[in-house]
Amino acid sequence: MVGSDHEKADLVAIYVETPQAVDCIVDKHIGKMAVGVSLVGKMKTDLERHCIQMCWKLRSLGCYSINYHPRSSSCSFLKFYTPNPAVNEHIEMHPGYFFIAVLNCSGAPVVTTTTPVIPPPYSPVNPLNPACGIPKVQPHMKNNDILKGKFRIVNGTEAIPHSLPWQVAVKRTGSYICTGVLVDAVTVITAAHCVSIDIGEKKHVIPIDAKEFSVELGVHSFKTNAGVQRRGLKALRVYEEFDFEESVGDMAILHLSSPIIFTNDVMPVCLPKDKQDVFVGEKCIVAGWGLDSEYGKKSDVLMQLVVPVLDPKLCTSKDSYGKEVKPEYMICAGYMEGYRDSCQGDSGGPLLCRKDERWFTQGVVSFGSGCARKNKPGVYTRLARFRPWILKTMADLAKIP
Repeated sequence: MVGSDHEKADLVAIYVETPQAVDCIVDKHIGKMAVGVSLVGKMKTDLERHCIQMCWKLRSLGCYSINYHPRSSSCSFLKFYTPNPAVNEHIEMHPGYFFIAVLNCSGAPVVTTTTPVIPPPYSPVNPLNPACGIPKVQPHMKNNDILKGKFRIVNGTEAIPHSLPWQVAVKRTGSYICTGVLVDAVTVITAAHCVSIDIGEKKHVIPIDAKEFSVELGVHSFKTNAGVQRRGLKALRVYEEFDFEESVGDMAILHLSSPIIFTNDVMPVCLPKDKQDVFVGEKCIVAGWGLDSEYGKKSDVLMQLVVPVLDPKLCTSKDSYGKEVKPEYMICAGYMEGYRDSCQGDSGGPLLCRKDERWFTQGVVSFGSGCARKNKPGVYTRLARFRPWILKTMADLAKIP
């Protein structure tokens, strides 16, 4: 976004007299996305986590993202601003940081002006990538005890509110249909079968009109609107080789109508790195607002389930899915004995696995046979296998005016 507009930008540096002075740059954009003024400032910090914490503190002032620069141990702050603000704005000082901004874009610069060094181009792919996958509150890793023969716990236990801040409720014409996962300010990944129509021809599905969908973030319970952010879709893309029969590449990219504001309750998860894989026995989390049993009702609160990654041989056995599961493109996770599983409505949600203190979405809920049936664990799209397509599609969608 910013990078494409820098050639047109009218840049003015404002140097502010403060006990801990900091250089601020007022960057006026002509681009269609950055209407008005965006502010780029710098602050020193010892830990990259402090950058995202600072963005949380400044969210009421419109903090859009903070990028961490390891070489200089500093953070860059980006925000959207209304055109021609009438009054100066003061961003409060915080101990251990130096960051302040005073703006008066409708008049003369506050102190003096000079031509600053143009900051690095802003990447629309994942503005908070350095701080992805680090929730303020960590999710629990416990499942309820199973009372066999009395009650089948399909969706596990209620999640700690906002411990999975990347979880997205995907709605069609206002009704909840699937789950998704936030990977940057304008991008949600979900399952292809949630947003497309099967026309009965192999390797050919029809995406549903993006205008029919909306997303909600910051949701724990559908009974409250506190902290919830809603967005429509500007566009969506379904993996081109997906078909309902084989389910290979069951994933879609949703491009939001406007960027999400990151808060304690809403932040992105990490995408798996190249060749980053899960190992058999690894404990991961699946979550959603789906059915509480195969013929049950949808949950009003976000539910989660801890699931182990299974040996692919178990899922490709004749007693399980056989040739339906293709380990190169799919991950099998759950319990062969049944009783616990994801279910309808959880489709498109992330398979969350933790590595190096960060949470990654290693998979997307794709399919299963019923819910929580014996020998029929959950099957997930293996996102690491499709990382090049994901990044290219995100970049292509970012070019849409």
